[in-house]
Amino acid sequence: MRHLKYLCLTVILLFLVVPNRSVSASEYIGNEDKIVFEDGSYILIRIIDESKDELKNGTREWHTISGSKLFSYYDSNSELAWDVDIHATFIYDGNTAMCITSSADYSIYKSNWTCQAFSYNHSGNTATVGYTFSNSIGGITISRNGSIACSSTGSLY
Repeated sequence: MRHLKYLCLTVILLFLVVPNRSVSASEYIGNEDKIVFEDGSYILIRIIDESKDELKNGTREWHTISGSKLFSYYDSNSELAWDVDIHATFIYDGNTAMCITSSADYSIYKSNWTCQAFSYNHSGNTATVGYTFSNSIGGITISRNGSIACSSTGSLY
């Protein structure tokens, strides 16, 4: 564990010092899932690749990638009611990947919905979010966990 902390600090410091970097723009990477509920409502899940960065230090190459996973809940009329967004930044080198920062937020678009619980965290190569939303009119409660992770080659999933 101690070596992992030193590795993270070293990589972060190198990003601040070494100017040999390349960056790409934000793009939706086409990973989309849909969870459909019995009443016809659904959660649409999308991954957005926000930036990639490369660091060369001697013969070793480290890369960073930042991305978000968006969980959008649509009611049975296909109207957006709320969404949850988890954002994370990862480092990877072809052999391993690690989440170094994460954040999460939610937005409510229909007034009959409230957020009852919300939390996020990261560990290893994964950032997770947990959420519970309730509908005051229909008595519906949706509790779920979601995550965004990075492979050792920089693929978000």
